[in-house]
Parts: sequence; structure tokens; C-alpha cells
Amino acid sequence: MIASSFDQVPGLPILHSKDLVNWKLIGHALQRQVPLEVFDKVQHGNGVWAPAIRYHKNEFYIYYPDPDFGIYVTKAKK
Repeated sequence: MIASSFDQVPGLPILHSKDLVNWKLIGHALQRQVPLEVFDKVQHGNGVWAPAIRYHKNEFYIYYPDPDFGIYVTKAKK
């Protein structure tokens, strides 16, 4: 599962569960949030939210919107 992080960094927490009841934080998709010059300052309520994670052809894709700057995608093998 991927979760919203708004303006917090590291951002987009990635969680794992085998039973969909007990969850473990296993990492973050974003180390910093772009544009850097904007998010170097606290932006309460702004930033990324409502991300989606998908698995396709042995890669994970995370799509995440920032209402002020557009829709982004990041991918990784694990």
C-alpha cells in the first residue's frame, strides 16, 4: 500500500501486509519533493496525496498527484 504524505519528507510511505490487517512500514517512495524551491518551506495541506501503486511486468509504478504542479510517476523493481 502507498499512503499520502502531503508535504512531509521522506514522502509517500510504502506499507506491506500479508493479511491486510497488520501493516509494516517498509520504505518511502520520495526522499525529497519537487519542486525543491517550493517544498524547502513548510506547506501545510499542500503536496502529494491520493497516490496509486501498480505492479506491471516486474516493476512497481507509483502515480501521485500534486494539485499545484501535476501528476508524477516513479518506478522501481522492488
